[in-house]
Amino acid sequence: MPILILGETATGKELFAKLIFISNRSRQPFVAINCSAISKDLAESILFGHKRGAFTGAITDQTGKFDTAHAGTLFLDELGELPIATQSKLLRVLEDGMIEPLGYTKPHKADIRIIAATNQNIHEAIKSGKFRYDLYYRLDVGEIHLLLLRRRRSDIPKIALYILDKINESLKSPKRL
Repeated sequence: MPILILGETATGKELFAKLIFISNRSRQPFVAINCSAISKDLAESILFGHKRGAFTGAITDQTGKFDTAHAGTLFLDELGELPIATQSKLLRVLEDGMIEPLGYTKPHKADIRIIAATNQNIHEAIKSGKFRYDLYYRLDVGEIHLLLLRRRRSDIPKIALYILDKINESLKSPKRL
């Protein structure tokens, strides 16, 4: 089931997505992509992949993030920044599980869990035509609203210990709080 995480910047959406990832897919890839950091012109190619020669500059085949995350989870951070055309292709993945890389003539099945997040007011984005309502409807199966960290003060020690554990994995002598 897809999950949509809503919350302001710095509420811990990606950390929360990683906690959701602890499931029957936890031994499979967790691929996170910041949709606001990818070029609008290359978004479709990066997510779905492309075949050599599919467009000017496509000199080799490229595996998309959906295929990279096969059998695992794809975390789409700042989903509201994706172009409408790319949102349409994402909608198809949610509807029937099929992806079609650029330049390919046949789609193929994708075994993937999608967790998406945005700090945008999704309802305003829908009203202004920047986000597809039907895509929101497909993602709204599991919607989670994260409050600002200052409103969840009891989470701060848990998050600090989690981060410390991650840091300690790379240190010879572990640090403590």
